[in-house]
Amino acid sequence: MLKKKSINLIKIAQTLNDIKDVEKIGDYYVSISQSFEKEIYNTIVFTLGMCINKELTILLKQEEVSVEDYPNLLKEIYKNIFNKYIKNNEYVVSKIKDRKMEDYVIFNDYLDNMVKVLLSGIQYQEKKDFSKWTHADETNEWNTLYRREERIRDKMKKLISKGEKYYQFTIEHNIELPYMYTLAWDLPHLLQYYGKDISLSKNSYLGNLQKNVSCYLNSISKNTLEILLDGMQFVENKNKNTSNPSIRISHNVVSYEDLLPTIEICEKVDYYHIYQTQGEWNEEKHKFYLPLIKKEILQKKPLVPMNVENRYDMKKEIQMVVELLEEKNENKDYLEWDLIYFQNNVVNICITILKWLMVKHNIILRKKETENKEKVKEKAERYLKSIINAVNNIPRKNNEENKKDYLEKIGTVIVKEWDNTRLKNIVVEDGNYKSYVEYAYFSVLKLSRNWNAHKLIKEYSISFIVFLFLISIRNLLVIDELDIVENRDYMLMESKLFKFFTSKKISYKEVPDIENILNQEYVQMYNFVLKNAFEREDISPMWARDFPCKQEIKDPHHVLSTAGFTRSRIKNQMSENEIFLTFWLTLHFGSKNVQKFNNKVKEIDDLNIKELLEYTFDYQKKSVLLKYE
Repeated sequence: MLKKKSINLIKIAQTLNDIKDVEKIGDYYVSISQSFEKEIYNTIVFTLGMCINKELTILLKQEEVSVEDYPNLLKEIYKNIFNKYIKNNEYVVSKIKDRKMEDYVIFNDYLDNMVKVLLSGIQYQEKKDFSKWTHADETNEWNTLYRREERIRDKMKKLISKGEKYYQFTIEHNIELPYMYTLAWDLPHLLQYYGKDISLSKNSYLGNLQKNVSCYLNSISKNTLEILLDGMQFVENKNKNTSNPSIRISHNVVSYEDLLPTIEICEKVDYYHIYQTQGEWNEEKHKFYLPLIKKEILQKKPLVPMNVENRYDMKKEIQMVVELLEEKNENKDYLEWDLIYFQNNVVNICITILKWLMVKHNIILRKKETENKEKVKEKAERYLKSIINAVNNIPRKNNEENKKDYLEKIGTVIVKEWDNTRLKNIVVEDGNYKSYVEYAYFSVLKLSRNWNAHKLIKEYSISFIVFLFLISIRNLLVIDELDIVENRDYMLMESKLFKFFTSKKISYKEVPDIENILNQEYVQMYNFVLKNAFEREDISPMWARDFPCKQEIKDPHHVLSTAGFTRSRIKNQMSENEIFLTFWLTLHFGSKNVQKFNNKVKEIDDLNIKELLEYTFDYQKKSVLLKYE
């Protein structure tokens, strides 16, 4: 997963920090939310959180209220803020433009739930029945700051947990606030156990702590993480009215301490113990009221900021752990993103061959007899550079639509080189297995180029693009003529791309009846094309003059050429699977001018060719042309 793009919260924070009147905060939430044009959902949720926390900052600091009356004040604050923002949310959502009706309903519900979650930390928990009290009741534990912070953390965690009601909405709209609150709690706790070999269940909170924190870090932007760790941001103020460069730019600090979760390093503060003045409590009294808690505990907004005890330079320790986990995330994402891996290895092959062409003049390029060697070299260099440029134009976002467009463009660049002016028509010789292999390259590239030009291949898979690239390079460069070191290096680079062949791999050596299997495939393909490609009254039209007149004449390339011809009735059924099919059949049957089946594949020294066959067997089996009944 790529790191989220940052949104700018500075102006919102600056405005809220200056507001002193509670009534103006709700109005600001309504007005500013209508101005958002990008990342609307994420920004509105952030603004909602900042506005509620700002109101709590003002309302909780009422010193004239006694300790005994403070729980009632909390109830009143909760009720007033809740009712106000439930009403505000409805208005804010109704003003969002160009959204589907279901988006209005779900987002309104999401915001109302977020109000409950944000206020859950100040919600005063009372004894609700007259059953025997537990230790937590004896100490009024559920209203201590620890439990209130834990409560809001757990409710935020539900918003980013699979299977929970709002999980999908949070993920789809990249909403960061739940991650921010969860991290504010989890990061300090991780430091207590980081690097220690503790025997904990993998399903427990502590057992999953490092993995979860890594995941959360990967789901918030750099901007959000900066606020969480530093509690502030610097703003550049450019003064255009001065000619003095030293004072042209000044810096202003914007604090988020009263608005969003921030990790604040401080001396140990005891926010857990209760405020007791009446001695021991008896069971009769417990039925009617809870022990009183220090007012400064109830005045704290949970996790805003999150106070962490200062020990062993805690600030640096937190930053170190974050950077380490972020680096692990980046490496993991980088290595696991298939397009990045694809890009690196394809570019590496192209650059290596370019270096060979520049340094060594004995590198043999495949060419027509009439072609000038230097001209062929120049064309090869341009071709390799065009592939590098196409492959390096990697999309910024890893989604299916971008990936599809990216692969299609690369496929076009790879195959457009192989028109009649560049593609050598291979003459297959009986028993000369290398000529069969070269003819297979020719057939793959010829058909791919023609079908790409006529847009018959509707969607390119990455496995097919890798296959096309490898065949194209092998048709460009005579691999067998490389020296021992170069050949070994190329084979190693090539094999790294085999990971993209995800279909079931067969073992070529363990298929004793491969000739019989391929003969059956050819018959099925031939009969399918014969039955379906032509108009019924025109069995042998001029446009299909290369179509074999007899089934016994094994000519897979021209059968497939007929199937994909512009006047074929089945041309729109052609796909990459038929290209894999021609690779298999032409490599074994060659063309119509030979009679011998290429049975030397098991014996060839080029192990990568055998692996290509093993990896692509299952793909070619999916060809529509093998469905003949």
